[in-house]
Amino acid sequence: MIVYFYDLKGKDLREYNRVKRRFYYNLARLSGVGMVWRSKSVFSIDDKYERYIDSFLKEYIPFLEVYKVHTEKICSL
Repeated sequence: MIVYFYDLKGKDLREYNRVKRRFYYNLARLSGVGMVWRSKSVFSIDDKYERYIDSFLKEYIPFLEVYKVHTEKICSL
């Protein structure tokens, strides 16, 4: 299982809102790959979709700060 942490950024509010709208619209279209949302800016996926999600996130690299964690198990308290 892979957990992604991300933060959107823009040089000003107008660019931030434009990127945010486009990013979340396209991310919602990827919901078929089995994403599990952990919080507003954290989601997890199965290992087999790693390349697919990585290629999607690379499109937004100038506007994203992304961290990826490989894990075996996630538990909530």
